[in-house]
Amino acid sequence: MHNAALRERFPTLFSENAQIDVELDKNKGWATPINEMLELLLQEQANTPALRISQIKKKWGNLSVYGDDFSERADTIIEEAEEKLTATCDVCGEPGEPDKNFNGMTVGVRCANHSINSKNENAELSEALKLAKVGIFFVVNGELLFDAVTLERGEPYGDTVGFSAHIDYWEELAPKTPTEQLFKSHSYDYYPRGRVVFFKDSSVLRLYADRCIGKANIEKIATTFQLPRYQLTRDEHYMCACCNSRYVDL
Repeated sequence: MHNAALRERFPTLFSENAQIDVELDKNKGWATPINEMLELLLQEQANTPALRISQIKKKWGNLSVYGDDFSERADTIIEEAEEKLTATCDVCGEPGEPDKNFNGMTVGVRCANHSINSKNENAELSEALKLAKVGIFFVVNGELLFDAVTLERGEPYGDTVGFSAHIDYWEELAPKTPTEQLFKSHSYDYYPRGRVVFFKDSSVLRLYADRCIGKANIEKIATTFQLPRYQLTRDEHYMCACCNSRYVDL
């Protein structure tokens, strides 16, 4: 049942501009419970004529229903349906549990048979992570200077794995190329910089970068560090001389 059909079947339940953001053609396992919920709400509407649904949506594996003039009974109907669907496979309707992607984000509720794709994805990611690197980098006139190691050789710190420090790299570098010489002619924090860190609990690689590092250089960094997937975070901590109006080059 597509969204238009849902509105057609329960025309009085939905407000004129109601948002129906649950695709029952794709989430067939939830079709019956949602229709049962709407049937009960339609019955309750006889007691509360002003009852209307303004939005019904599925997000991160949860159903949410919003509206106006919900009675206590309507609230109970919705709460019971929302709770039931947190343990119902959205593919087939069998008992399930939240299915998470490599970021640790819930993508749906899946039974054992229908969580295979996510498991395969995680297995492939685990292999790719063996090649991924953590560490620090600088972008000097479009060229990349970096200090990195594979995850296996990274330095654990709480829930994360990282490597190296910007100032240590700058202090220890004996310049050999024109780019390195230019880099050493300023303070360590003069040029745009950032780092790649791995979060163990969620298996997420996060790329922290100065806001002025453009897309092309971000892709170059991701390729150099062999990142299969990553979250890009623009971090003010890595602000360079051009971005910081108060910067003093010592």
